Amino acid sequence: MIAMASPKLAEYRAVLLEHLPHLRNLSTEDLDLHIRWHISLGCFSSVRHDGKIVAVGLYRRVRSVEEAERDRWAHRRDGKVVWIDQLAAPGCVLGHMLWHFLSREGLEEPFTHFAGHRMTRNQRVTCLPASTVERILLPR
Repeated sequence: MIAMASPKLAEYRAVLLEHLPHLRNLSTEDLDLHIRWHISLGCFSSVRHDGKIVAVGLYRRVRSVEEAERDRWAHRRDGKVVWIDQLAAPGCVLGHMLWHFLSREGLEEPFTHFAGHRMTRNQRVTCLPASTVERILLPR
């Protein structure tokens, strides 16, 4: 028997592939596994506009940037770094996605940094203090 992806899973996958071309190197099964894993952890976010999913975010909490890079399955509920594995969003929705991460994750356990690879800068890791992200996103 072949497991079929749910319509939502297929929609999430389509948004990720549209915005993040490097994911096209993964098989559909691997990408779906990655998405399902994040959903099962509660480390997933999406934005709908006019009934269509326009943004998807996959993240996890880790102790350090090094841990995130060393083990793509590392996740610790008490991790102080929110590692963004994938963030597929048009620019106008990006701030909303990060705000969602802040408001959701800040309730459970405090965290100190956001980190992830920047696709537009040769895969360089960017790590920002949570206070910097809050200052950028919070209305003055």
